[in-house]
Amino acid sequence: MSAPGDSFDPSRLPLGQAFMKARSKLVLNQTDFAHLAGIHHSMLSRIEHGMRKPTAPVLGKLLTAIKILDPDYNEAEWARLLRETIGAELVSGDGEVRIDIPVGGQSSQVHAGAKPYFREASRGYLGYRLIPDSVLSVENLIEALNEVWVRAGEPSVRTMEARLRRRSSTYGPSPSKSTLHSMMSAKTLPKLENVRAFLRACGVEWGWDWEEVWSRLALLERQKKRTA
Repeated sequence: MSAPGDSFDPSRLPLGQAFMKARSKLVLNQTDFAHLAGIHHSMLSRIEHGMRKPTAPVLGKLLTAIKILDPDYNEAEWARLLRETIGAELVSGDGEVRIDIPVGGQSSQVHAGAKPYFREASRGYLGYRLIPDSVLSVENLIEALNEVWVRAGEPSVRTMEARLRRRSSTYGPSPSKSTLHSMMSAKTLPKLENVRAFLRACGVEWGWDWEEVWSRLALLERQKKRTA
């Protein structure tokens, strides 16, 4: 069933088929690829079949996933395809892919992993919750953890370790001070238990939002190794 506003447009098919081809090369079905990119699988299906013109954020997420997973990712070819099919511009840079779709003569450049990473919440130790869709890479996760640390008052690693040690009877052994410190500049996905400990040390309880992000990034890392 089509979503409101969906309609077939043959001019979008080359872009949709390109995403389908990239997904097939990675040996991923629509559900798995959409999960890795951080969008709903029904959205991906409509894009692949020319039923929906993707927005700049959605394009950024899809191309970021392909860039991470496909060692043969061709930025110039994707840039040409975006320009010819929907008039979008791919903005070169490291990390997440940025997309610019001019609207009414004005730029609408969107960075796929741009902040904010959090939204205010009525409940919770620090009064905010992670926005899972904003964390698309390990780099984003580390930036989010650093923001948690700042919001917690920038506690020293010694203080963080002491907090964890006081709760060791409930949660078990805690990571060392050096592990906690290295997580703030990590280039690879930290272990699940270390992320949980870091959050506890900053007064944030583990929840479905962090679970969703870490699980998606772990899957992305495994898929990346398979295609390397």
